[in-house]
Amino acid sequence: MKLKKIINAFLYIYAFTVVFENYDGLSLGGNSIPKLFGFFLIVLILADKFQIYNRKTKKFVIPTLYFLASITISCLINYNYSMEWLWRYNTILSSILIFIIYLSYVYDKKEVLDNMFFSFNMGIMLMGLLYLFNIGITYVDNRIEIFGENPNTIGIFSVFCVTYILSIFFEKKIIVKYKLLYLFILIPLFNMIANSGSRTTFVGLVISLVIFFVFKNNTKSNFWIKIFGVIAIYLIIQYLLTFDVMSKRLELAVDKGDLSGRDTIWEDILPYILDKPIFGLGVDGYFDVISIFFGKFYSPHNVFIEILAYGGLVSFTIFFFFYYRLIKISIYLKSKDDYILPIVLLQFILQIFSAGQGLTSKPFWMIYIYIIGSYIYSKAMKRNIALN
Repeated sequence: MKLKKIINAFLYIYAFTVVFENYDGLSLGGNSIPKLFGFFLIVLILADKFQIYNRKTKKFVIPTLYFLASITISCLINYNYSMEWLWRYNTILSSILIFIIYLSYVYDKKEVLDNMFFSFNMGIMLMGLLYLFNIGITYVDNRIEIFGENPNTIGIFSVFCVTYILSIFFEKKIIVKYKLLYLFILIPLFNMIANSGSRTTFVGLVISLVIFFVFKNNTKSNFWIKIFGVIAIYLIIQYLLTFDVMSKRLELAVDKGDLSGRDTIWEDILPYILDKPIFGLGVDGYFDVISIFFGKFYSPHNVFIEILAYGGLVSFTIFFFFYYRLIKISIYLKSKDDYILPIVLLQFILQIFSAGQGLTSKPFWMIYIYIIGSYIYSKAMKRNIALN
């Protein structure tokens, strides 16, 4: 029991700090505090009779293992005796291991699962407070960075937290104390979204809000929630457009089709991917190709293309079969429990996949864990009710 309490504490701390995963303020040689907590947490869970395979999680764990295996095989097929690419492969490996091992621990612990997700969002709220008090804030090309975290990531995390706060007020699945305090953090969150200048984040926020308010259940009381939602969305859009960095970047995208060079990257690497469509280039092969154009590793800023590059159609099919299962259980949570937050989060992540990164983002994998755990708990509760 004592070990479980220690594991829980490490899990909450990791979830809280993971939004600052890339900040190495203590000069630990790239091993940030969140990464160290994440490593120790894995060791503790393994010491607590870890079981990688169980009946309730296997349909999510097995596809991720197949995905990792397919990427590994592709790397071996395309192996070029260089080790420069290995760090990128390790980020994929660590993301999947964290997903599998953490899921194995929390899937049947609803309170721990909820506290983990709460801690993650509290970390984003801390980011909002840092912004409010101008701590660790810098601007590069008028776009915000917080302790070196890039603007796109800040915008993405802010949208996650905005939808979480909406769920606190309009759904009954997340129970917290002092609800009204969460309203005040919305202001710095919206400001961070605007100052990120991220067009994907802007569009993703609007679509997420529309889905949240439009597809809630259709009881009489929810009619007024929908009216409120329409007004709120309009006001939020107008507010975000008052920030020059956001309005100008949106104008560039609409008027000139500017994608910050992403389209050029896609055009450069697609011929190489099409040359090896089944198993892809491997992480090592992609590293060689992208180095031709940039002299170093550079993300394609499109997860669909990234997976096709690393593992071809084989890896692509496996990963999105896994994602399909996530969407399927999110639809279950909406239809059976009227819990729409999982759908909102997953559709937003898909938007990020189309013009950003996210394959190895630990917060994304934490969200997958939360959705799966919520589904398993919902199924168990309904089974117990049926038996009684």
